[in-house]
Amino acid sequence: MNESEIRRIFERSNLSQADFAERIGKSTRTFQHYLKGETTPNSRVISKLKEIETELKEDRTKNTSY
Repeated sequence: MNESEIRRIFERSNLSQADFAERIGKSTRTFQHYLKGETTPNSRVISKLKEIETELKEDRTKNTSY
């Protein structure tokens, strides 16, 4: 997962960097490194990012099904 994919998920979450970092179990600074492409997340973090992405898609589907 590259930095643009991570940024897209982060921006859709409407969370602060600190809250998003906590959600994926990393420090804010490490998360900032992911956003800049300076560090690549490990498989556990990638799984968490995909989980968040799925939740966001489900929430969007719920909100548009009225």
